[in-house]
Amino acid sequence: CASFMTPSDSDAENGTLNENGDITATDKMPFQIQCQQAIALGLAALKYGYGGASVEHLLNRIVTKCCSQTQDIQSAVFRVSNNELFCSIIRSDKEWPITFITDIQEGYQLDKLSKLAYVLKKIESGDLSLQDSKAALDEIEKDHQPYGFLVMGLSWTVVGFGLPPVLGGTWWDALVGAALATITYLVSIAFAKYLPDRLQDPWNNVAIAFVAAVLSTVIKIGKSEINVVFTILSAIAIPLPGFSISIGISHLLVGRIIPGMASLIGGLVTLAWLLFGAYVGFFIVDRAASIPNTVGKPVPGYWQALFVPLLCVGLAIAFQTAYRDFSWSILCQGLAYCIV
Repeated sequence: CASFMTPSDSDAENGTLNENGDITATDKMPFQIQCQQAIALGLAALKYGYGGASVEHLLNRIVTKCCSQTQDIQSAVFRVSNNELFCSIIRSDKEWPITFITDIQEGYQLDKLSKLAYVLKKIESGDLSLQDSKAALDEIEKDHQPYGFLVMGLSWTVVGFGLPPVLGGTWWDALVGAALATITYLVSIAFAKYLPDRLQDPWNNVAIAFVAAVLSTVIKIGKSEINVVFTILSAIAIPLPGFSISIGISHLLVGRIIPGMASLIGGLVTLAWLLFGAYVGFFIVDRAASIPNTVGKPVPGYWQALFVPLLCVGLAIAFQTAYRDFSWSILCQGLAYCIV
């Protein structure tokens, strides 16, 4: 975190001043260290799946409760944009505000999010200090994901198998969707391992959508009852940017226009790259061969009792849901399906 403030006499005694009279990064003031640790909790929350508005309220509660025990705080302002976390804390009328600005990384790791929520609950209840929370946060970051390479691959396969019948596809759509989802998972792992980070986005999404479209269209030529849309959608279901779009909409609903639009546009851009890869793959095969336009008989509706739970289990694993939250995740997904 970058820190800027106007030093007072007590700052000079407790911190380290540079030649310009500013507090440097080696400042050891308890209050400033507490602020930095609170912000570290906020950054972790964003990384594991908290929304920006939730993080702003969270940091306000933590700073007000914990940091005010060592210093009087007049006000604290937190703002999460699409790529930065801004924090400004005013301690008195006679001092300039302490300001932190740092880059953020949004994502979702539901197992770590669940562990972080437990740590935050202990902090807010007073059972854990900010100082001790650093060790807890480091332990969460070092924890391995609950589901490894094979289980994650199986979750993609299960989602690819379960989604087509839910959408009204055929048995062949389910089988092909499962196979293509497995292949796209392997492609995404290969890209993540061998492609430079600067090329990961968007080319990873373009590649998996392209591969899924080419293979699905080629299979359609030999097996005319295949629904190309369902099989491609099943293959790229997990990379679809539903999380980013949902976060963007939630921001907009609470009046946070800039971060909301940023998240929403980011999700739509990811979706556009997936559609671009799928369109290019389909276009190439369509120009090279004649694609039949027949549609097979859909799976009977009573099979939804099998495919919906399979789909819920696959999605819960794919998003790294914690073991203790697994049954609740399945229940919530099932209720959402029944409502829709």
